[in-house]
Amino acid sequence: MSLANDPPQLPYPKLPFSSTVRLSYSSYFRNLADLLRVAWPALLLVTAVTSMTKWQQGPEVFQDIIAPPSFWAVSTWLKALVLIDTTLTIVVAASIAVTWHRMIILKEPPRWIGRNVATINFWRYVVVSLVLGAFVLVPVMWSLLPIGYILPASLIANMNIHSEGTFLALTLGLLAAYCVSAVIIARLCLLLPASAVDRGKWPIREAWERTRGNVWRLFWGLVFATLPLHLAARFTFDRLIGSAVFAREENLAADFMLTMIGSDVLVAIVDLLILPISIGFLSYAYQHFFEHRIAQPT
Repeated sequence: MSLANDPPQLPYPKLPFSSTVRLSYSSYFRNLADLLRVAWPALLLVTAVTSMTKWQQGPEVFQDIIAPPSFWAVSTWLKALVLIDTTLTIVVAASIAVTWHRMIILKEPPRWIGRNVATINFWRYVVVSLVLGAFVLVPVMWSLLPIGYILPASLIANMNIHSEGTFLALTLGLLAAYCVSAVIIARLCLLLPASAVDRGKWPIREAWERTRGNVWRLFWGLVFATLPLHLAARFTFDRLIGSAVFAREENLAADFMLTMIGSDVLVAIVDLLILPISIGFLSYAYQHFFEHRIAQPT
């Protein structure tokens, strides 16, 4: 597939925000049954591994919510389990994303999730995802520095994080990091669908140029395609599981840990299930900027 055989003349038209968001949701619910049909084995596997990881992680992490231990402070067994859980989740998420991109853009029928792991498009997608994810981690790592979650406590001990100067520097640095990350991700996010459907060179320059003036449309589009159902799931599961567990009125600390573990596992699965909404948004945005049109729902 050619990325742009006959590109439109500059300036590129603005992305129709409401239409693109609406199409991402309508195509998702229209094809939800197909998603469940091809994804249920992978989702069951993720559920089992995530549940085991959270259960093993609970006693070490939830005993100190305010200052949880860093990754390097936990046991070797737990480190291995966390890495396996994280890797599996990334693989399943990338497989779902590639499948959804190709279904919308190429009209390719969805196949079993995980079957495309051996394809070049899958690994191209993983590489782009990790690069863009690195920009997300910059402000996150910056915000975690004061509590010593990433760096050893010995390096943080001499920092006077309670002083006004240090607090202001950390806050301004965090805001700047978030803004820069948001702009870069919005300008380059179309590399994701391009990687899923094409085997040619990555259109980095084309993506940067064609999304000019559309940063906030792309940013808020991804927000509206991701956060509403995620927050609804988090609130619902926290309330439902918490009500059921705390009703026993036995050990509040253990009950709180069970609530957090159960809710985290369920939300992780829901996040994988609703991932195609944001993937659909990127697919329709890709069609707009690289094919100069917005397709009808698949």
